[in-house]
Amino acid sequence: MHYDDWASLKRRARRLIYVAGVARLLGFRQTLSFALARTRRSKVPLALRVPGLSHPVYLRADGTDLNCFWQIFGQRDCAIDLPRPPRAIVDGGAHIGFASIYFANRFPQATIIAVEPEAANYALARQNLAPYPNVHLVRGGIWCRDAWLAIKNPHADSWAFRVLEVAEHAEGSCQGHSIDSLLRRFGLDGAELVKLDIEGAEVEVFGRGSLRWLDRTEALVIELHGREAESVVGQAMNALGLAHRRRGEKVIFVREQDGAPIGVPHLAEH
Repeated sequence: MHYDDWASLKRRARRLIYVAGVARLLGFRQTLSFALARTRRSKVPLALRVPGLSHPVYLRADGTDLNCFWQIFGQRDCAIDLPRPPRAIVDGGAHIGFASIYFANRFPQATIIAVEPEAANYALARQNLAPYPNVHLVRGGIWCRDAWLAIKNPHADSWAFRVLEVAEHAEGSCQGHSIDSLLRRFGLDGAELVKLDIEGAEVEVFGRGSLRWLDRTEALVIELHGREAESVVGQAMNALGLAHRRRGEKVIFVREQDGAPIGVPHLAEH
């Protein structure tokens, strides 16, 4: 079989697995409702019931929201075991709130700070997170310091918005926050669990910002965007002696419970 044919076959197989998984998670009726809404290119967010969640989740049928839904609730990309329930969680790049919903249901006593820079995503995240009083949604971006940020690719898919620093506040811009300043804002001295999916801004956060917040972090769940991000984050985690493993598109760094440091060798090569 030709290489291109084999690659096409694998893509189709992955797609079938994805569709079957979503259908199994949602059930026949909800899957059919979503398919019809997608066919009609409906702009009205669709409410879906997910087993194990106390409230419905809302997502748009005409974009990539279902992919994010599957990553969090199907593949469970953010599932992680900690030695004790976290008191505080930071969800950087919250998109429409799925990871924060997962954390809020699993760790109902935790204070969760969810941060999202893009206006439409933020609006839907606010709807999704309204039933969870322990989740504090912030319109803004995670950055190496407090600064004004703007979306530099406004026509990208909703899960792929990137930010850049701008000199002053302007229409469409938002506040950029260092993780340390976010924690201070909510009266927290640290966050045991930090999830970051910030579309390349991890280079700024780990390469140019203070990493004092990591002193109290037991686990970091992060999506790395490109080799520079893999190198910068890998070096920082290696210096702290955090072990890592991969789950889906996320890399999970954890502190070893026996105190023995394990490095992160050659992360960019995996």
